Amino acid sequence: MDKDQLIEKPEINIVGVIANHQFNWYICSNDMWTMDIDKYIQAYQEAGLNVDFSYLPEIQQNLHVITKSNLESYLEMYKDDWLKVTVEELIEMIKRSIDCEDLHSEIIFEGKGLLPDLLIDFDKEEFYSNHLGMKNYERYVPNGWKIFSGKFDHLIPKEEQYWIEKTGANQ
Repeated sequence: MDKDQLIEKPEINIVGVIANHQFNWYICSNDMWTMDIDKYIQAYQEAGLNVDFSYLPEIQQNLHVITKSNLESYLEMYKDDWLKVTVEELIEMIKRSIDCEDLHSEIIFEGKGLLPDLLIDFDKEEFYSNHLGMKNYERYVPNGWKIFSGKFDHLIPKEEQYWIEKTGANQ
C-alpha cells in the first residue's frame, strides 16, 4: 500500500491502534486484525467447512493471538497490506477517494463510512468495531478483552479526529 491508495470500503479499513500509550492510524486490507486466528478457524469448522488455513501468515509464523508484545511481528507479517498514516495524510486519502468518480465504495454513499472501522487498544485490551462490511471482527477477539460494537469516535483523541473539519476558530 502507498499514500496514493484509495480507501475502498469495506475492502480497506481505517483502524486506530493504541499501544504503549501511542495512537496511530492504519489504512489496511480487511484481511488484517483477526486478533485470534484459532477462533477464526474454529468458526469455519463449526460451520462444517473444511478449509486449509496453512496459507495464513499467522499459521505460518505460529502467531495465533495478536498481543501488544507481538504487534510489531504481526505488522511485519502483513507489511504489504497496511500503511501507517498521519491524520493529515488520512484526510488527503479520504478526499482523494471521495473525489474519484470510478470508486464504488461505501465511503461515498454513507457518511458513516468515513468514520474509523476499528479501534484496538492494546494497553487496555479493548476492541471497538464500527465496521460495515461482512467480516465480524468482534468474534475473533482474544479471551479477556472487552468488546464494543458501534460508534467510538468520541474515544479518538481530538487531534486525531480526521472527520471533523478544522477551521480557524477550532484549530
